[in-house]
Amino acid sequence: LVQRMGAFWRQYHRGGNIEGSRVVKEGDRKNIVVTVKGYDLGTPGCKVIEGYLLGIVSLAGARNLTVDKQTCIYEGDQVCSWLVSWE
Repeated sequence: LVQRMGAFWRQYHRGGNIEGSRVVKEGDRKNIVVTVKGYDLGTPGCKVIEGYLLGIVSLAGARNLTVDKQTCIYEGDQVCSWLVSWE
């Protein structure tokens, strides 16, 4: 799923990109960081990305899923990013 995010992004957006880190296992949980670069999502767009991540990772069978905003261009950061964590 992480590898296909870029293709999905390019299908529906002009400019910018979305990237996912490698999956990192920490105890019983698995984590990835998803980053959107070079695209002004707007605050509502950030919520859409959060919902997309929740939906896709849930469909893949994840349990106890959380999506937490880590950085935001509207708070002075260079990119918007989310920590996605599941069991």
